[in-house]
Amino acid sequence: MNNEDLKKRVYAAADYLQKVDVKTIPVGEKQVVDEGFFFTLQSYPTKAESDAKFEAHQKYVDIQMLVKGKEFIDVAPTDTLTVKEAYREEKDVAFYEAPERFTRMLVNEGSFVILYPEDAHRPTVSAGEPEKVMKIVGKVKI
Repeated sequence: MNNEDLKKRVYAAADYLQKVDVKTIPVGEKQVVDEGFFFTLQSYPTKAESDAKFEAHQKYVDIQMLVKGKEFIDVAPTDTLTVKEAYREEKDVAFYEAPERFTRMLVNEGSFVILYPEDAHRPTVSAGEPEKVMKIVGKVKI
């Protein structure tokens, strides 16, 4: 698959997620849309920066969309980070030490971010006081 095909699939998935009626989706249950795209509705309290982890994936592009509440998502290039926990293929995740420099994004209700394999990210960070958020995490197969 070339980059243009992946880009089209990611944009189509983001468009799809914006139309999901979360009232009809059970929290935590994987929703398979097709063989290359699935999503999960998550609900959790945000946490202190020190309690959140930088992570990255190799098999999927993440689309993280806030449905309720707000959180910070920090992003840094994987090639600048130190691996904390090696990549686990069965979970499609590696964890990294928190870097000194990263980009911090405030993701509000209705907003989303697209994260590629080279984008280590630290979601779930409180934007002020901890609050319960609801988020859709979409996964588009590379």
